[in-house]
Amino acid sequence: MAYYSGQAQFGGQQQFGNQQQPIQGIPVQHPQGMHYQQNVEMMHPGMQYQNPHNPDMMYPGMLADQKADGPIAAQPSYIRSNFIQKVYSILSVQLLATVAIAFYMHQVLGREWVLKHASIFMGMSLVGVASLLGVSCCCAHILRQFPLNFIFLAIFTVCQAAATSLFTMMYTTDSVLLALTVTAGVFLALTAFACVTKSDFTGIGVYLFALLAVLIMFGLVIYLWPLFTGQAPPRALRLVYAGFAVLLFMFYIIHDTQLIVGGTHKKHQFSVDDYVFAALNLYLDIINLFTYILQILGSRQ
Repeated sequence: MAYYSGQAQFGGQQQFGNQQQPIQGIPVQHPQGMHYQQNVEMMHPGMQYQNPHNPDMMYPGMLADQKADGPIAAQPSYIRSNFIQKVYSILSVQLLATVAIAFYMHQVLGREWVLKHASIFMGMSLVGVASLLGVSCCCAHILRQFPLNFIFLAIFTVCQAAATSLFTMMYTTDSVLLALTVTAGVFLALTAFACVTKSDFTGIGVYLFALLAVLIMFGLVIYLWPLFTGQAPPRALRLVYAGFAVLLFMFYIIHDTQLIVGGTHKKHQFSVDDYVFAALNLYLDIINLFTYILQILGSRQ
């Protein structure tokens, strides 16, 4: 049962100070069960309305039976702003945790110890991939339930950070720092482009997924190349593969960023409760972009 919580109303009009505003359009249920129509055309900007589904959620200008739900593009600007802040805050924590784990493995554990116990970190990588596939395929609701979503995100981030750090052990420190700098610059530039461009990239997700499938098959061919030829794959082939992957994940960053920011880019959007899923998408885009840039620019130890 929803009740309109506002200023005093007299004779079908709502008064604010010395002004009267015509009212229309809000159905209200009487405590004794009678239904009638209240008219409200103008809401006072300073008024707040309680969400009956969650009494703790108070939004300026929201009606008593309205809740923050649905795609980002359909939400008021302040809700979109809160969603964006939440996504990028989570992403920042993930990236900082990844850098911290990589630093610990490089400086404390050391390259020799890590490579000697590589099976541990490869196992962590498999755990991360398995958990991601499991959640994506059959338990997607976990990503919308607190605190399960943050527990899953913490486990996956640690596993992915360990796998990425193991991969960087094959390259010189200068190469890793160079790839990290290039990745940061590319990500910031693409984020700015995605926010200011008038082109809507949110509808190309299906094409990006098709290209991702091609990339996976391409990688499988490179992986199996030595088994059939007895030789390592040509460097030119590896560079083409890495270059294709870099371009693909650049478009993924633009696509996922526009899914997050909403606004005029609204063919497809994340919903308000998808903040963990949105941060996870961007995190994977950045990690993949970094690893393929490292393959192009890096010098192996």
